[in-house]
Amino acid sequence: MAASRRTSALARRRSAIIRRDRQGLTWTELVQRIEDDPCFNIHTADGKYWIDPFTGKRAAAAKVNRVAALHHYFQTYPHWQKYPIKSIQELEFWRWVHFLGEHIRNEQRLRFYKVDGEWLNPFTGTWHDEVRRVDGRITSMTLHEMAKVLAVTVEPGPAEMMSFERLRGIIEAGHRRGGALSDAPVAASPSPEAATVAAEDPGPEAEAEPPTAAEVAAEVAVANAAVAETPIKHQGPRARGPETQRAQAVQHHLLGGIPEVPGYHFAVAYHPMSSVSGDFYDIRPLDEDRIFVCIGDISGHGVQAALAMATALKSLRTITRLHDDPVEIACALNDDIKGDLMADQFLTMWFGILHTDERRLRALSCGHHPALVVNAEGEMGLRRILARGAAIGMSSSERIRSTFHVAEMILQPGDLIAQYTDGLSEAMDADQREYGDLRIQGSLLSSLEGGTDLTAVLEGVVSQVLTWSNGEQADDLTMIAMRVDDAD
Repeated sequence: MAASRRTSALARRRSAIIRRDRQGLTWTELVQRIEDDPCFNIHTADGKYWIDPFTGKRAAAAKVNRVAALHHYFQTYPHWQKYPIKSIQELEFWRWVHFLGEHIRNEQRLRFYKVDGEWLNPFTGTWHDEVRRVDGRITSMTLHEMAKVLAVTVEPGPAEMMSFERLRGIIEAGHRRGGALSDAPVAASPSPEAATVAAEDPGPEAEAEPPTAAEVAAEVAVANAAVAETPIKHQGPRARGPETQRAQAVQHHLLGGIPEVPGYHFAVAYHPMSSVSGDFYDIRPLDEDRIFVCIGDISGHGVQAALAMATALKSLRTITRLHDDPVEIACALNDDIKGDLMADQFLTMWFGILHTDERRLRALSCGHHPALVVNAEGEMGLRRILARGAAIGMSSSERIRSTFHVAEMILQPGDLIAQYTDGLSEAMDADQREYGDLRIQGSLLSSLEGGTDLTAVLEGVVSQVLTWSNGEQADDLTMIAMRVDDAD
């Protein structure tokens, strides 16, 4: 716990330094930007709202004299003096978040899904498998995935959805091709969580409420992450589509699947903040009697973190073929990847080696918080696995070796072990309050009451975190779990 707090505090200090180094605009610079910077002229697809380029929030669009209206707006809300302008990619994303938040309940054309889960983009007539529902419901997470797709597939500026007749034609064409589209239903009405994004309405004619200092600080952190994932060649959102899909496919292939192991069940909830993630997981057999279970988090976001994540995961898979002792695995990984990390990067990780025949687990934390063990029938309903150690990449192996303390335990029938990355525990609400580890524990217990499907349990926790943060995802969200089958 202490190591996790130290690494989180280090990341916050670095973020604060970045924010202090960034300079706002002078009034003269702002006036010039209003005139010629496309970031100052982004509206929702229906043209009703203008997107503030500093916060991503919406304000009522000017009906006449746009320049004068923006001058008045920024004289009233002077956050432009201290904080940077968001990237064009992120502003395109937020314009669609606001549009969807207002229209998802009443616009049926936004809710066509195939039976296999693909979503029909009503602006382009194309199908997308990256827009996921949770138990058949459209949640805040679904809205954000829709917004990501629309930001890279729909041209900037005003946009219109295809008519019902054209969309029906697309669906019927799928019928004629057979099979996959045979039921192509309209999704069920979205859940209450999906409406949270639309709750920011500043009024029919008024500008948006001025952001608080805490809100702006959080927005800047997201802006910094967006800068890190901006492609080297700035070609606009549309040009990123194929590259983004290839990167997602490569990362998905690298992470691999979930094994089926007699006597045990495993599950993962994996939600990158952007197209690719610095979070990773690894659940795989080492031999007939041992399973390796791991979750990790590279500091930072976007492409840079994803590259480091790929390096760490490949190295880890090689090392676990050579070493059985958790401390040796951690030290070897530290030696192998420390030189490949950027100066400000590090890796927090929790992993365990499960001896399936003995139900024995040996676990080690490298700068990560403890894992949770839940068993409603056990003597203690919820407890933690207190393995601890330093984060990977922070220092030499000689220095960090002494910090590692392996936890070893015999699992009982019904034990559920869950671990997660700090994107869940550090999610912020509008008042900049963290969700925290205690709420994670409460969410896990409440999700378990709702059913026994392990994947649904994890997705339930993620859904509660996103509800807390009003649908805003400021970090990658990853959670893994394994459960020991009840005794016969």
